[in-house]
Amino acid sequence: MCELLYNRGRLALDFFRLADYRFAVLLNLRNPFLYYAAWLCSGALSLCLAQTDAGLKNALQLLTRAQSQASNAQRINLYEEAIEQCRLIAKTSSNYCAAQTVWAISLVDLAQIVTQSIESADYSHQAQTRLALAEQCDPQSWLVHQTWGRLLLFEAERQPSAPKTAERLLVPAQLRFEKARQAAAFKSDQADADYHASLCLIRRAEQTADRPQKLTLYAAAARLCERAAQVTGFVKAAQVQGLWGVVLLEMGKLEGDRRSIRQGVERLQFSLKTSANDLQARYNLACAYAVLEQSDLAIKELRVCVEGDPTGKYRRAAEKDQDFATLRHRDEFRELVPASN
Repeated sequence: MCELLYNRGRLALDFFRLADYRFAVLLNLRNPFLYYAAWLCSGALSLCLAQTDAGLKNALQLLTRAQSQASNAQRINLYEEAIEQCRLIAKTSSNYCAAQTVWAISLVDLAQIVTQSIESADYSHQAQTRLALAEQCDPQSWLVHQTWGRLLLFEAERQPSAPKTAERLLVPAQLRFEKARQAAAFKSDQADADYHASLCLIRRAEQTADRPQKLTLYAAAARLCERAAQVTGFVKAAQVQGLWGVVLLEMGKLEGDRRSIRQGVERLQFSLKTSANDLQARYNLACAYAVLEQSDLAIKELRVCVEGDPTGKYRRAAEKDQDFATLRHRDEFRELVPASN
């Protein structure tokens, strides 16, 4: 096996190794490099790795460390170190294509965490360049398609007041995630692609005023969520359940179907069992209870959101959210959302 891989070129090994790293991160292991170390124990592949550039290992380690940091400042520093390492690799090593992919992932992540819009746009532009180069090396790469999709989805979500612009980004983002699913070798990868594609469908549904189109898009998102939820051990299982719950809630509201809304409540409750601190899922559950006229439960969940959010995001959202129309006369609601008086 080692001889075959070597004869096909070290580039094939680079992407094999990169895919293995990504799989470890996706599994959300406490230490992804324990999985990486286990892979190194394979005798034939260890001989192959002896021929490869240690610089890529370092870049992968920096990327993994960045993604595990709680502090944005620390994450930014580590991403920048990873980018610098990739820049050196791309100049001097046969690991050129794998370096472009790691470089692109770092830039996409940076674009999403920096606070200055100009800086974020610059990182996004750089990421497009790196992704184009990586795609030239391997047009069928799951990781490249997934990263392209993430970048386009992020750009679309930065266009809340420009629905046509957002739609022009969401459609190709969705296609990227569909390609990622087709190229993915592991079920967890396929589920991740479905999860992100469903996000695109939901955002598109939110952008359009056409009721039949909304229902079509939400129904497609529901199918993807259901498929992703069937994958055992998927690390984003709670997020998928929460997203599925939102879709069922919105479909129920559009069709006047209380059964669909109750199913949405079940999905959201399931999500919160494993992700109790997810205030967005809890806020959506409060909305569902309010629509079902279960006022006490709605206020209970909304209170957790408002009191657990120092930014005031959920208080401001509840102030304008029509789902809470039946609660505005209640003292408990006016206490939580005083601006609604």
